[in-house]
Amino acid sequence: MKLKIKWLKSTVMILALGILITGCASSPKTKAVDREKYLISSGFKKIIADTDEKLDHLKKMPQHEIFNIEKEGTLYYVWADQKSCNCIYYGDEDAYETYQQILLTLKLRKDDAASAALERAGPRGNWGMWGSWRGPFRY
Repeated sequence: MKLKIKWLKSTVMILALGILITGCASSPKTKAVDREKYLISSGFKKIIADTDEKLDHLKKMPQHEIFNIEKEGTLYYVWADQKSCNCIYYGDEDAYETYQQILLTLKLRKDDAASAALERAGPRGNWGMWGSWRGPFRY
């Protein structure tokens, strides 16, 4: 009975870790909404492709990645999203740097959470019964 409970606890921890690492299995639509939130909060502006000419141009842009362009003598960073919103987001260098900082902060938080989960994932107890793990390993 105790073995079943230990096995169940270990299984639950592994599943929780998997969910944590995959970001709660976000759908592409959820990811797009998150991305929009990060871009807007960084200072990017949104423009809807509301004409056939803009839609055609949007289709030719790299999708879901930041690229830079020069327009009217100013460097801008652009994120094209035909699938979710038929729009582009554009920002200047300050907006781009802020956006990068947000992504870095999110990655560090995710890494910290995954590390914490890994530290508590394994069952405790007497591991001595497994013998020495110092190698050489024999299979």
